[in-house]
Amino acid sequence: MLGMLKKTFVYWDAQSFLQLYKTYVRPHLEYCAPAWNPYLKKDILKLEQVQRRATKLVPQIRSLNYESRLANLGLETLKDRRERGDLIQFYKIHKNYNHVNWYYDAKLMSSVNNEGPSGGVRGAKHRICSQLTKCEARRNFLPNRVVNNWNALPTSIVTASSTNQFKNRLDNVGRNKKNEKSTIAGLR
Repeated sequence: MLGMLKKTFVYWDAQSFLQLYKTYVRPHLEYCAPAWNPYLKKDILKLEQVQRRATKLVPQIRSLNYESRLANLGLETLKDRRERGDLIQFYKIHKNYNHVNWYYDAKLMSSVNNEGPSGGVRGAKHRICSQLTKCEARRNFLPNRVVNNWNALPTSIVTASSTNQFKNRLDNVGRNKKNEKSTIAGLR
C-alpha cells in the first residue's frame, strides 16, 4: 500500500501525508491488533519499520530522526498505539461492554493485596493478576499483555463511566508523561 501511494503521489507535505497514511496504511498495520499482537522483537521492528519508512516520505522532515519525525507529524509509535488499544479493549471487557467467553478470565488481585490498611500502599481495587502459564503464546494473550499497564493506571482512569471518558483520561495521562520526558530531556 505504501509503495502504491509513493508511486501515485509526487509531492508530499505533512498534511497530505497524514491524511493518506492514516486512511490507507495504518489500518493495515493495526488490523485486529487486540487479537493478534506481535510479541517477538523482530515482528515488532518489522511493523515499526513500515511507519519509519513512511514518515521519510515528507521531504521537510526526512533528515530528522524517527522520534522527531513522529513528534512533528503528531503520530505515536505503533507499539504505543497497540498498548493503548489493548487497554481500551480490556476496559470494555472489564465493564461488560464487550462480552467475551474466556477460558480463563482475568482475575482481580487477592484481598491480601488490596484490602485493609495496606490497600493504599499495595495498590487499588482494580488491579488484576497475570495467569501462570508455560505456553509462550498464552503468555501474550490480551489479559496477560495488559496486566502491567492496567495495574499502573490510576484509579480515576479505570473508574471512568464511559469508554470515551476512559480514552480521554488515558490520553491525558499519556500526554502528561510525554511532556515530563521532554522536559527532563531538555534539562540534560
